Amino acid sequence: MQNNYFLSHSTKDKELVEMFINQCFIHILEERENRYFYSGNSETGIDGGVKWRQQLVSEARDCTKVIAFVTKNYLESIPSQWEIGLALAYEKDIVPIILLGEEKIPGLEDINHINISDKEALTTFLQKNIDEGRKYPVNKISRGFKDIDKLIKSKQNKLRSGSKRIVDVKYLIQSVNHCGNPRQEIKEKLGNEVLSEYLLYCTPLGAHRWLQLCDDVEYESQVESLQFIMSMREDIFNVMSKECLGRNPDFISLGPGNGAKDNILLRQFVKHKTLNDNPILYYYPYDISSHMLLRTNDKIINDESLGRIQITAVQGNFDEIGVAIEEIIDMRPGPNIIGFLGNTLGNKSDELTFLTSLHSAIHVGDYLLLEVRLVEGLRENSPGGSDDIRKRFNFSPLEEIGVEYEPDKLKYVDRGKLSQLDDAVTIRGIYRDFEFDGANRIDEATLCHINYYNLDTLSKKVAGLGFKVCMQTESENKIVGLLVLEKV
Repeated sequence: MQNNYFLSHSTKDKELVEMFINQCFIHILEERENRYFYSGNSETGIDGGVKWRQQLVSEARDCTKVIAFVTKNYLESIPSQWEIGLALAYEKDIVPIILLGEEKIPGLEDINHINISDKEALTTFLQKNIDEGRKYPVNKISRGFKDIDKLIKSKQNKLRSGSKRIVDVKYLIQSVNHCGNPRQEIKEKLGNEVLSEYLLYCTPLGAHRWLQLCDDVEYESQVESLQFIMSMREDIFNVMSKECLGRNPDFISLGPGNGAKDNILLRQFVKHKTLNDNPILYYYPYDISSHMLLRTNDKIINDESLGRIQITAVQGNFDEIGVAIEEIIDMRPGPNIIGFLGNTLGNKSDELTFLTSLHSAIHVGDYLLLEVRLVEGLRENSPGGSDDIRKRFNFSPLEEIGVEYEPDKLKYVDRGKLSQLDDAVTIRGIYRDFEFDGANRIDEATLCHINYYNLDTLSKKVAGLGFKVCMQTESENKIVGLLVLEKV
């Protein structure tokens, strides 16, 4: 049977990866008539005239095995991490080969990583997996190791010498305290407390499931929210001061999701008459998930009307939002607009504490766009969306640790408020009666929670924190509400 290999790598490692491919196993692949996809080569990579994202998805779906070439560049690369997310979503075998360093792929630490320095293990892998057990001569495989070792040593020397990180580039990820070992944290918290909200999103699988939900036409709150933001886009900027807009504020988006709402707002923002003639506007999407940052960046970069936008994507944990926002704001002087959309606030149980921290981090005259779901729009304790897509997303933390998915065990219930606002309603996603690691049995675990708010109450609370309420409005069906707030 012909095999189909997906070779996942960082473009920054092209020289090293291609030497490994050419020296170590391309001859085996070709002799055995196996197919491989390697995007760094026009003959084996993206077809002309084809959208790269679509082809990556199809190649990941159709491959039999994903071989990941792991380096520091790979671990910091959004496309590389997105490819791993696709591999997990399509349940493909993943073989990480560490070319530089010792660090493993986050979330996949339990998978055997082959270090290129371990020539015996590498040769065994090549013979067993690529050569299908036919024992391709060891001397032919090992001939390429010497040249590869020389190249690795030269790159290691460059890494030791250090280099400065450039901030203002079109496409950059800066890591700010993102989660370490999500699988271990999931196991430790099961049955004892509500899982931290970032555990839903920080893994490649969770991010993939969330983006599926965002694209679901039956996800009513998302659909209505997009229509609502579209209808209010002019009014949102018109209530902001000319002093702020005239200084070309930076746009910071906290939890941009798939980037659709930011795209609407940025398209309106770049053509606002109050902006000055500076050709560059700065956009900072901030999220725990590199996969969602990739989707957002792709959305913005491919919109020709947003050519003025310079993107600096920031990967970080919302638990340290105050510090992270201060670091972003310190990159450039001037005012800021912070987008906090999609009811991300509703995933927290300490909303007012969070908003207080955010208020302290931003400047007087900065604006906050705060979108929430409303109690009036709550439908039968359901967070919305196609039943299977929504449940698969909420189940993703358990899927990460190997729990078998049984949809009937996941229920959404109104049980106990997890909010600092007295009249908020909390809907919990609870999964019952399961085991993990073969022995640990859990009667019930709260996988997620969503808070729904009374907009008048929330408006009064945020005003008490030091925000001026410049706009308070809600969507036609009262599913979502929006506050435009100015720090005073």
